[in-house]
Amino acid sequence: MQKKLKEKEENYILEYMVCGIDSEVYLTTYFYASLLRELNSKELNKQIHNLTVETIRNALREGNCQKAVRWSRLLGELYNYECMSRKSMLNELEQLLAVKDEEIAGRLKCVCAALDTARTYLQQVNPKK
Repeated sequence: MQKKLKEKEENYILEYMVCGIDSEVYLTTYFYASLLRELNSKELNKQIHNLTVETIRNALREGNCQKAVRWSRLLGELYNYECMSRKSMLNELEQLLAVKDEEIAGRLKCVCAALDTARTYLQQVNPKK
């Protein structure tokens, strides 16, 4: 059953996640993806998905590869916890690689981080996602 969150609750959760993932102390991203799955809010999942992709792109533009990799791991965990589909995650990674600029090494690190995080579920023959 989908849970309908109030806008104020969604904003609080978004702020909480951004602060946690952006902190210099590495916190495991599976915690945040697990929280999203428990909340079971399609709208919040969509917001987090969009925020994650936007943050990865911005961090790469700024040359902050470490931040981009942290958020890429979240992208992989969002897939693991069924907060986004396989098609959606792979599409985002493909778009990330399609950008022609000097940051290809950073982009490859991000794609590898996301794929490494999601590898167990991606290797399943009959994915449920």
